[in-house]
Order: sequence, then C-alpha cells, then structure tokens
Amino acid sequence: MWRFVFFVALLVILGIAVRFTPLSRVTDQEWLLATLEHLRDGVGQSWWAPVALIAAFALLCPLGFPITPFWITGGVLFGVVEGSLYNLVGSVLGAGTSYFFARSFGRELIEHLVGDRLKPFESRLNRRGFWTLVGTRFLPVPFPVANFGFALVGVRIPAFVLSTLVGMVLPVGVWTWFWTTLADAAAGKPGVNPAHVILALVPFLLLIFLPQAYMARQRKKRYREILQGRAGRSNRGGRD
Repeated sequence: MWRFVFFVALLVILGIAVRFTPLSRVTDQEWLLATLEHLRDGVGQSWWAPVALIAAFALLCPLGFPITPFWITGGVLFGVVEGSLYNLVGSVLGAGTSYFFARSFGRELIEHLVGDRLKPFESRLNRRGFWTLVGTRFLPVPFPVANFGFALVGVRIPAFVLSTLVGMVLPVGVWTWFWTTLADAAAGKPGVNPAHVILALVPFLLLIFLPQAYMARQRKKRYREILQGRAGRSNRGGRD
C-alpha cells in the first residue's frame, strides 16, 4: 500500500511541477522549437546527444512526463531518419521503464484488491489482445497512462514490448517527419517549401483526428447498446 501511495504521490508532484514551475516551458511547443533552433547546429552534432535523448525517455517517461516534447526534440535535432530511429528506441525504452516502475509499485496492491477476478481478463488479453495493445498506441491515451495500465492489469513483458514496438513505428515516424519539416521551413532551409509542410501535415492530422473519431463512434455505439438494453428490460418488465 505504501509503495502505491509513493507511486501516486510522485506522479502528482511531477504533475504540479510540470504545471507550475519552469518545467512547464518544456511543453510549450513555441518555446521548445525556438530553443532547439539554438541547439541544432551545436548539440545536434555531438556524439552524446542521441544518448542524452534516449536517456531522457528512459528516466522521465516513468515519472509521467509527456512524450511529444521528446519526439519534437529528436526530429529537430537529428532529422527525419535518425530522429525517428532515436525516438522509436527511446519510446520503447521509456515504455519499458514505465511498465516496470508501475509494476513494482502498484501491481501487488491491484492483486490484493481484485484477487483472482483479474486472471480471466489477463489470460484473454495476453492470448488474443496483441493487436488491441497495438491499437491503443494510436488512440488519444496519454503515453504514461497506457504503460501504467498495461503493467497494472498484468500484460506480459514480451507482448508489451513487441506491441509497443509495432504500435509506435507509425506515430513516431509521422510526428518526427512533421516537426522536422516544420522546423526546417521555419529556419528557411533550402529546398523546403510550403508544399513539403502540407505533405507532412496531412498524415499528422489524420493520425490525430481519426483515432478520436473512432473513439467517439465507439462511445455512441456503446450508448445505443445501453439504451437498447434498458428498453428491452423495460418491455420484459411490462409484460411480466
């Protein structure tokens, strides 16, 4: 219980810090891009820069830090190809450390509270839920929440790692491509014109809005099913 309380308290403290301290500037994309422009020519060429970026994924993701600033950093500093590679490695590593962090501090409490009732769900999820896990990476679910949730409900390590790797390839590539193109256009890089920005913007917007539309459709479907269920019970009750 105390380990779980520590886990929750740490996340709350970090959330307050990100919201009300200078750390909040890291989530300000305009400030982040302006800062990265100053770092691109110097830090981006340093041998330790990729190591520092991947280490930031591993250390800060378990603390609930948002992942998108890391993706933007990787794209702006290293370009589309190298940036996508470093962002993908960092994302999988950050997801893994988040998984073990949550499993170490919260899994025992969940088992104590739920007991054997969780086992059938875990079995179905591990046996048939691989593509469900992959699909979760496309939904507007915060990265830390997904990782913590998978750990707490007992998703097995191989399924978690493989589904994270498969599910993050497209989002990482699209985000890195878009922000790299946007930064190049803002810096006036030769060969980058508005057409390149639009070309990168289209999949970026699709990746954002299509999952939201899917979730809205699923909510409406579920709502209709609930109404139909209530109507069916009412009709049976009236006949009785």
